[in-house]
Amino acid sequence: MVFSLKKERNGFYFKSKYFGLLDGNKKRKVKNKILAFPLVSVPFSPEVFKMNFIFSNIKWIMFGSGIITFSMILSTLHPTLGLTLTFGDTLNGDLANIIVRNWGALIALTGGMLVYGAYNEPNRNLILFVSSISKTTFVLLNLIYGQSYLTKSGIALVFDSVLVIIFVSYLLKQNSKK
Repeated sequence: MVFSLKKERNGFYFKSKYFGLLDGNKKRKVKNKILAFPLVSVPFSPEVFKMNFIFSNIKWIMFGSGIITFSMILSTLHPTLGLTLTFGDTLNGDLANIIVRNWGALIALTGGMLVYGAYNEPNRNLILFVSSISKTTFVLLNLIYGQSYLTKSGIALVFDSVLVIIFVSYLLKQNSKK
């Protein structure tokens, strides 16, 4: 077990195999010379935990969502298959071929930017902003004009909506730190 709660004379202590014994009173050394850090001095709330989780893991969130978003390159390479997997329907004709291939390329570009932004911090905010706008546009257009496709595109809509919430939360938290 990685974490456990231990009761001692003065109250409860949080035991971690990585950080030693943590107490709520002060920073102190534990018997086995592992530093202990205050547990009570940081107020715990689910909102703070979620924001800290997002903020400290944004690199991996961007990388994972970028890879998944980049998978829409399939629509560029094989438009019929991409549309069928995303919406459960296809379009025919040369114009449809151009539009779907371009759409797939733009979404893949957004995914590539997310992967790039995961490792390039100076451009991260711009990439998250552009990605949020792109994903919000996709979600809104589907909700307004694509009700008949919601059963097939619902997973993508939920995924993109969650990412927009995460990205905007990160951007707002980033702004408040400055």
